[in-house]
Amino acid sequence: MDLTQEVTRNFNTSLWRELGKFTNYTPLMVGDWKGDTYTKVGNNRIVTGIPRAQALLSRARYATTLALSSYLTNPKSFNEVYEKVKVKSTVGAIPLLCLIYGCSEPPFSSLFKLSLSVNVKKWNAWNPAYAKANRYHAIISRGERRYSRGLKSPLIPGAIEVEVKYLIDSNRAKALGLSEDIIDSIRNIFEYSLKVALVVLGLGKGSSRGFGKFWYNDRGPACRDIKELLDGLLLEIEHILKYLMSKDLLVSKDILLKPLSTETIERNRMIPFFKKPDELCSNKLFVRNASDYGRKIELIAKAVLKANWKKASRRKGSGSNFHTWPLGLPRSSSIKCTCNGKVYEKRKYGYLVSTIAIADLYCENFCKSFESVSATDARRVSMIHFVPTLDGIVILPLFDYSLLPLIKGDKGRTIYHVSGKFMKHEKVKIHCDRTFVKLKNVLMNNKPKSSYRGGNCSKPTYGISLPPNSHGLFQTEPKSIEDAYVTALNAALQWVIYILKNPLL
Repeated sequence: MDLTQEVTRNFNTSLWRELGKFTNYTPLMVGDWKGDTYTKVGNNRIVTGIPRAQALLSRARYATTLALSSYLTNPKSFNEVYEKVKVKSTVGAIPLLCLIYGCSEPPFSSLFKLSLSVNVKKWNAWNPAYAKANRYHAIISRGERRYSRGLKSPLIPGAIEVEVKYLIDSNRAKALGLSEDIIDSIRNIFEYSLKVALVVLGLGKGSSRGFGKFWYNDRGPACRDIKELLDGLLLEIEHILKYLMSKDLLVSKDILLKPLSTETIERNRMIPFFKKPDELCSNKLFVRNASDYGRKIELIAKAVLKANWKKASRRKGSGSNFHTWPLGLPRSSSIKCTCNGKVYEKRKYGYLVSTIAIADLYCENFCKSFESVSATDARRVSMIHFVPTLDGIVILPLFDYSLLPLIKGDKGRTIYHVSGKFMKHEKVKIHCDRTFVKLKNVLMNNKPKSSYRGGNCSKPTYGISLPPNSHGLFQTEPKSIEDAYVTALNAALQWVIYILKNPLL
């Protein structure tokens, strides 16, 4: 008999538990499958693509995965978290994440049912100020006319209220042989993960940059509230892992009894993790600046721009030594460039992941040869997460080694830094010639002995640029690529903190 299917038929839907009502306290970028936040009906813009239960559930699953990863030794993939944290039951070993959220491999439905009721309190909440300044106008909506119509503009704080309810099928949990202690712990983890998803991780687009955060009111949480939520989730994970190990109900023995608390990045860890947030509200990771959430998000937008890092260091030329890939890159930007007075669209600069070999310091002389380089994208989750709060901006580092294989050039895929050259006519313009340099050689200061340098390409800078008043402005001789990787990650974090504490504009 398939016990799982049998007990599911008796699912009790009468005992709903209310988690609470939450309001977006930062601008919220929702959207339908086209990515639009608004649809136009008559002369009015109305909200479309409002948050769904599945979106909240996926973010809660991610929160718990990060928390579980904090108790594992160097996991190489998210799948490893599923495989290592398995609970013994009457129907065999079941991944803890499957018990809480369900999973397709192996097929297993969640012990919980989630209900999300959405109340749109301000249907015509479009605000041009948020559309222009606070939606990363300089990063996301550059040159795109549709944003000026408000189609992808964020909702202002207080526009959306969500009521979250859930229930747990206790009968099914007991039928699987789970004790009351395990059931209580699983329920606590589920509750904390939902709150972390709403308050810390956020819903919708741009959540790593401060958009889409929810709280019990539109005033938002304090930094201590963020810390308590993360601490609570980690402690509940720790409680259930210790209990399962004491009862010999945990399949894997390769599990830590305390969450990671080291300041440096855990070696060889290929997925991010929640570090124990002891320093979360310290001066290092907590910036007191601005009272309005729109202003805070605008500050975050400026803090992640490489142009501001270069400006603060008073250095010109290539930006290859200012490493922004920890902010969710490799990312490329399409910028207009000029060749012999003619303007061309969509020339890619920034980072490029290529499956073909490109000679270091290769110069693509676009004005003459019109050749192009084929590439594949390799998006990564941002390792630096921002949470605006009542009393400032919380910076939440989620470090990992997921880009190291690309930097090393494993499996024929290599990440390059692509830079251009500025020319001055009536005003400063970008020349179309581009320089392609392996990021590995930039980090390791491996200057090639000879290389092709045609056209108007400028010489790139090597090493890792650090903000002023740090331990050094430039790292030139790292011991290994792993050391250089760690230094670049920490440099990106320090640059963000430096700009937030010393706003340039």
